[in-house]
Amino acid sequence: MLLYTFRGIVNKDLTCEVATKIALVEGFRLKNHENAERILIGGDHRVSTEMLKQALTAGFLSVGLDVVDCGILPTPILSFFVKKLSLPGVMVTASHNPPEWNGFQFHEPDSHIYGPIKEEDIKSKLNSELPLPDWQKIGSVSYKSGCIEEYTNQLSRMVSMKNSIRVVVDFGGGMASVAVPQLLKKLNIDTIEINSTLDPLFSQRPSEPSPEVIHELQKQVVREHADVGFAYDGDADRVMVVDEKGQVLESDKLIFLLCKDMLKPPGPIVVTADVSMAVEKNLADKGFKIIRDRWGQTFIGGRIKQSNAVFGAETNDHYMFPQLSLHADAIAATAFFCSIISRNPQSLSQMFAELPETYILREKINFTEDLIHHQTDIELFLERNYGSFEKIHERLYLASQDSSKLLIRQSPFDRFVRIFAESYHLQKVHGMTEQVKRMLIA
Repeated sequence: MLLYTFRGIVNKDLTCEVATKIALVEGFRLKNHENAERILIGGDHRVSTEMLKQALTAGFLSVGLDVVDCGILPTPILSFFVKKLSLPGVMVTASHNPPEWNGFQFHEPDSHIYGPIKEEDIKSKLNSELPLPDWQKIGSVSYKSGCIEEYTNQLSRMVSMKNSIRVVVDFGGGMASVAVPQLLKKLNIDTIEINSTLDPLFSQRPSEPSPEVIHELQKQVVREHADVGFAYDGDADRVMVVDEKGQVLESDKLIFLLCKDMLKPPGPIVVTADVSMAVEKNLADKGFKIIRDRWGQTFIGGRIKQSNAVFGAETNDHYMFPQLSLHADAIAATAFFCSIISRNPQSLSQMFAELPETYILREKINFTEDLIHHQTDIELFLERNYGSFEKIHERLYLASQDSSKLLIRQSPFDRFVRIFAESYHLQKVHGMTEQVKRMLIA
């Protein structure tokens, strides 16, 4: 099983036995150490979700924890109710992964999802013998209906629309199709739908939206003279945006748009370290405090809590709105983008004119060693070439100057080193990248 949500291939890595053990261990901790009485549970539409939900439920009930079943719904809607009701929660989903995968995403009562420390603690106890309560003290199941309607009502009250707009939405057979149409109808938005039938096999297109698989959306936006197009992942926490010309927009430009239009007054925002320096500088000039962190919703959400930030985002199309939850929310992002477009006389493609163009080069190199063992070399290199640097994490370094930005990072899941170089000059980004490669190979 992978870290961060216990994901795995069903009936290989992730079985009903594993699910029940996880629920027993975490249910026991919640009941006996957090004084929890109830836990919310929800799931996506995958073939294996109901089976795994039942296995989790059995484990929770066995340790005396009551289960509130919210049914089939998008992940951000479960997260919204976790925060609203101040209850722990678990979502059965594998998000954008292929249909044979599934997983469990645990939420703290403030909707912050569990990180590696909590998950490793659970995994270390899966073979422990736990004292179970008397049969008269096992938990019970209740059902919460109307979650999607309540959430979309709340969201529609948070945004204002001015002019009528037309949008094309590509659901990819995923969970956004059970909520986004309701929302857009409440906002009186003219909507054209693609791949709107729930498809647990994701046969209409892969569950992860990418420029390679959303060509039909791009064509439809242009053909229908739409103002914007949206493409969602399997559980509706990620959304790609296409402008009126059918061009896919970069996440950091959309971060800029959301912050400058929706967040007034400005405040702290938490973003992944690879947000463009042009976006960072522009937002800083507008009064935003930029807080950088590593990739992963648990890390971004944790920093939002720590810094009382007003917004969080990752450049992989995740946008977090803490007034709703500490989870990425593609449905809310859709509402806010539509509001911005309807109130702006410019087309979407024209809204980024104040952002100067920069050149960005991303390169991945196969590196068989752990970057931790090269800490001294990396730090000396950055000090010599950039004067100073920020060590965001033990495998993530950031250095910047007035006209350039460099990231060096390595994932804990592989040995690739990823280099991000940005500059106003094309030749500069190639030179920055080659310098890093020579330093690592030396």
